[in-house]
Amino acid sequence: DPANPMSIVWVFAVMALAVVLSFILTLLLGFEDIPVEEAAAQARKYQSVQPTVAKEVSLN
Repeated sequence: DPANPMSIVWVFAVMALAVVLSFILTLLLGFEDIPVEEAAAQARKYQSVQPTVAKEVSLN
């Protein structure tokens, strides 16, 4: 509405609110630990340790 200069203020206020809310919701909902990822991380950790153990055994 060209007669009401406050309308552009409302537009920018709603845009800022949307950005802030999306950031907060991403922090709350987006970084949840998934058990499958934890199991995969444990498997990778075990695989990275295993060759070292085998190398130590073969040297003895």
